[in-house]
Amino acid sequence: MARKSKDVENTTNDDNILEYFRKELGSVEKEKVENFISTGSTLLDYAIANRKDGGVPVGRITEIIGNEGSGKSLLAYHIMANTQKRGGIAVYIDTEHAYNEEFMKRMGVDTNKNFIMPERVPGSIEEVFDYIEKVILVTRQKFPNKEKLVTVVWDSVAATPGKDDIELSHTENARMATEARALSRSLRKATEALVSGYITLVCVNQIREKVGVVFGNPETTPGGKALPFYASTRIKLSSHKQIKDTETARTLGIATQAKVFKNKVGPNHRTVDFPLYFDWGVNDEISWLDFMNEMEMIKTGGPYKTLILGDKEYKFQGTAGWC
Repeated sequence: MARKSKDVENTTNDDNILEYFRKELGSVEKEKVENFISTGSTLLDYAIANRKDGGVPVGRITEIIGNEGSGKSLLAYHIMANTQKRGGIAVYIDTEHAYNEEFMKRMGVDTNKNFIMPERVPGSIEEVFDYIEKVILVTRQKFPNKEKLVTVVWDSVAATPGKDDIELSHTENARMATEARALSRSLRKATEALVSGYITLVCVNQIREKVGVVFGNPETTPGGKALPFYASTRIKLSSHKQIKDTETARTLGIATQAKVFKNKVGPNHRTVDFPLYFDWGVNDEISWLDFMNEMEMIKTGGPYKTLILGDKEYKFQGTAGWC
């Protein structure tokens, strides 16, 4: 009888040892994130998920940060609209008191169907998470098999104080500490429930500057380190310039850059650019054109540009005929 090689014996022993550890310690395979909700930008969706049908991860926390006027809320509206397009429910927590129904409808959000706002706006971080827990509980009871997408947008973290901050008078540092503690406690409790309840949480936050910082990055976000830690994806928006009508000089939108600077579902530090218009949001098709120009996929000859796809050629001038 042929003798087993040492490699075969070692492999068998390793399998037995692994099985023993699984039995004694307990082991379960975690579900992979296979479902994503589009941000409205194909380039940003791919930058986050590294796949063509990407976007923000379902069942996880996404933080969108940026300065004022950088398009944070607009991007969040697109995520809500794309949730609704897939038969899901959009929940909007407006602690900034900046709700504009007409503007939201322009981004594609249907405020008459599959759209929920709290009857009373939560006044503190703790109340926001009490409401989120209620959303999770109702979703689990109604859709135990995770057949319905539910996206909660919290707009914004910076505009929501901690409960202690409301009840007591504090210095600026003490106030920041109470917010950080409140957010840390709430996120620690809510994170696992979001995953099991199949709830996607999108947090809109502002960039602020640390006073007195000379060296290093002075930028920070309200709420301490808890949200950056628990978020699976963090997107930073910044605007390069205004997009103006050539005839009237009226400002139509902004040229936006999105940097995915934290990502647990794909590669980090990817940056994409896209135009963001005030009337309808992300102009996705134009961003493809800019990207393909950058990648030298489009040839320019005289007044015409040529895109070659397979054995077909597409000619156009400027952006006319492109979208």
